[in-house]
This record gives sequence, C-alpha cells and structure tokens, in this order.
Amino acid sequence: MSDSFDPDRAAEGLANAWRAGAQPAGLRADVRPRSLAEGYDVQDRLIALLGHAVVGWKIGLAGRNFYRGAGLSRPIFGRILAPRRHVSGEDVIVPRDASVTIELEIALVLACDAGPVVTPDLIESAHIGFEIVSSRLPDRQSIGVPATIADNCVSHAVVLGQTVDLDAIGDIAAHAGVTVDGHLRARGLRGDDLPDTLAVLGHLIAHLRERGQVRRCSGVVFTGTLTQPFDVAAPCELAVTGTGSALRCRLVPAP
Repeated sequence: MSDSFDPDRAAEGLANAWRAGAQPAGLRADVRPRSLAEGYDVQDRLIALLGHAVVGWKIGLAGRNFYRGAGLSRPIFGRILAPRRHVSGEDVIVPRDASVTIELEIALVLACDAGPVVTPDLIESAHIGFEIVSSRLPDRQSIGVPATIADNCVSHAVVLGQTVDLDAIGDIAAHAGVTVDGHLRARGLRGDDLPDTLAVLGHLIAHLRERGQVRRCSGVVFTGTLTQPFDVAAPCELAVTGTGSALRCRLVPAP
C-alpha cells in the first residue's frame, strides 16, 4: 500500500457535508481510505476541522457477531461532539428528507480519564440512551468499514437517559423495547449480537492507546446497540419501554 494517502482531502469533503447536513456524491476512489488506520486518520482530521469539543465516544459494530461479521477483531470507534449530545426529553434535529437509524444503548459516564485498563473506579454511572445514526455518505451499508470510520462511524447524535444498574444490563436487554409515536418498533438483541459493555470499553481504551490518544478517553461512552436497529423518518417521538428508566426524545427535521 502506498504511503501517499492524504487524509485531509477526504476530511474536507466530509466536513462540508456535516456542515451542510447533506450527502455528497461519495468519496472518490483516490481520496477514500483503504485501511482502518487511514479511516481513523480521516476521522481525526474531520473532528479537527469541525472544531467542536469532544465529550465522549461511540462504539460501533459492538456485538461480537457484528464486528466478526465485518471481518474485524474488535468494534469501531467514533467521537461524540458537544452540540450532538442531548438529554432525555430534548428535541433532536435530524436531516430533512432522509431516514435515520435508531439504536438503544448503555452509556457509561466516566469518572476520570481512562488509564491503560478498565478499573472499577473508572465508571461513575451507567445510563440508557439513544444513538441516532446518519451517514454523510450515500449507501452506508456498502461504503466499507474504513469510509464508515472516516465519517465518525456515521454517528449523528446521542440522547442520554436515566441511570441503570450496570449489573442488570442482561435483564435490560431482555425486556427493552423502543417505540415510535407509541408503537413498538424494536426489541432487545440476544447472545453474541449484544455487546459486552465492559469488554467494548476495554477495546476502546486499547484502540486509543495504540493511537497515542488514551488520555482522551473521558466523558460518556455509548457502548453499542441493545436492540435491533431500525430506520425512521422525522418528525416522530421515540421512547423506551421495559427498562424501568425513562428515555424519550422527539426527532425534528432540519429547516
């Protein structure tokens, strides 16, 4: 593989799409990342160009079946940006005339910057939360993992809900449901489709250590979907059932 890859060109195109809230035609072959490392290089440049504070991390392809099915040895990782972090009850602006994908996740609020390993004092609290996924690239199911990583792992926004018992995650996944305008749309995943919450946090720390960024592991970490992802168009209201903790938000199309 050539050493001539320039992540800035792909990052500039993605940053323009983020700001415009629209999809470009795609990344040309000569600027598209070809490896995971190149994808993360583009993501680093994208976040720098956007200029927003990073308030946490999202973990994609978190269930073992998902990352192994993509030919990977661990999940993939993106940033949560300050303007895209919401709390339960708030409106979330989403792209007009486009569907977004909804995932119910466990979110870990970290008590301090991460060290080299996961320790009990690292986690301040656990919450349920929504991740709203929307790609800046067309046909995100076929663009490839490096391009997905470059596009900040296609994260659009997150919504943080009430606290949950970290030891009860299995029960939460077994009973959780997501409703859209009061109608049930998704139930919990099972088996190796479910993420191992602490294990994926360890994967994130290992990834950041390899990239020399481990001290940036702070804030909130969304650890991967507990329910079957589904697409929805705004306007609509999302809510969670069966967890004993409140979580809701309204999706509003951009002007």
